[in-house]
Amino acid sequence: MLLVLVIAGGIGLAYWGHKVRAQGIALTPNLLSGRALPDRLEGLDKDDAAVMVQVKVTDAATGEPLPGFEYRLEPTSRKGWVTNTDPGGVIGLSPTFDSTRSLRVRSTGYREQAIEITRDDSGTPAEKSVMTIALKPGYVFKGMVVDDRTGAAVPGVRVHSLPSLDLLWQWGDSPVSSTGGEGHFLVPDTAADDTIYLAFEHDYYQPLLVSEPGRVEDGMKLRMVPGGLVSCQVLHAGARVLPARMMVVHSGKAESVSCFNRWRMQTQDTSIRFPGLTPGHYVVQIEAGTPLAPWGLSVVEVAKDQHKEYTFSMEKFGGIFGALKGFGDTAGMTVEVRMAALPELRLAEPVVNDQGEFELGFIPLGDYLLRVFPAGGGVPLVDKRVTLREQVWLDLSIENPAQDKV
Repeated sequence: MLLVLVIAGGIGLAYWGHKVRAQGIALTPNLLSGRALPDRLEGLDKDDAAVMVQVKVTDAATGEPLPGFEYRLEPTSRKGWVTNTDPGGVIGLSPTFDSTRSLRVRSTGYREQAIEITRDDSGTPAEKSVMTIALKPGYVFKGMVVDDRTGAAVPGVRVHSLPSLDLLWQWGDSPVSSTGGEGHFLVPDTAADDTIYLAFEHDYYQPLLVSEPGRVEDGMKLRMVPGGLVSCQVLHAGARVLPARMMVVHSGKAESVSCFNRWRMQTQDTSIRFPGLTPGHYVVQIEAGTPLAPWGLSVVEVAKDQHKEYTFSMEKFGGIFGALKGFGDTAGMTVEVRMAALPELRLAEPVVNDQGEFELGFIPLGDYLLRVFPAGGGVPLVDKRVTLREQVWLDLSIENPAQDKV
């Protein structure tokens, strides 16, 4: 979910034989002053009313109790999420466990919060101690995802919640929600006072970003455009290369591929997956070795509603080492490399140094078109076709065709 409250050191409070640590939570110790215990001590590990901690849950804005909230003890909870039935919003817990437990509390329209409870070594009971957890208001986003072509529900969409666009490249692989068979999604416990972004990802649909969904009406209907899935693996001598990772670099178009593409690691058992890409051809950058370093480039094709698999064998890649001759000052000059079979897709633009040298490695064996441009761009000075036939570095000398002209 959007905000996972991590309980750590920083505030240490001791109450009648129990240690309670909290961070970012309103905790108020009180004596009940004769107030009767709740009729039902919910969430007890044992039926022991003499050893207990009481927790009262309130609205942080009004201070009023919040009956009907849900809570659970972690890392283990035999009851899972339990619904509070006390009209005063109070639960009684018997901390007879020996290890630290986290008490999580949630309620519709509020941010989830948690406290950490640890029984001390002496086991001294806590007599009628009470703590107040003040829940802050939050949003619960509900909506539906449909196919942009047909309007049909799209199940299996992974929903990610991000506090900043800066995190789009590192959102991880743990979505906060997903759509069911009817395309509905629910993103609970989102901070009302924070700007967040919802990112929607599916293997066969293009990623979708909803910015500041707090300004979007509840029950929004989102339309996802169909795309395709590509899986890639890098092999050497028939075995997967480890470590290795890939990233989609570009599609040769003016617009960005998508803001959701990021480095993806290859493992011993799994290929690298690029979900939800727009149909077309893409350049993929490969890094390998320890430490990871740029190794090569290749091209994949994405087809709508299809899963295409690619294997890149290192033995079928080669490199180019080139030198520009007779061009004078080569500062600012550029070299553009395209596959002969895909002249519309620019594969790479290797850097030209002050000596007119450039290097490109590694790329799949085959035919390529090389163009040399003057500083500042314009009409190419050289348009040359070259062929990589084997796994070697091709030494290429490119002469200036204008130097022979009178």
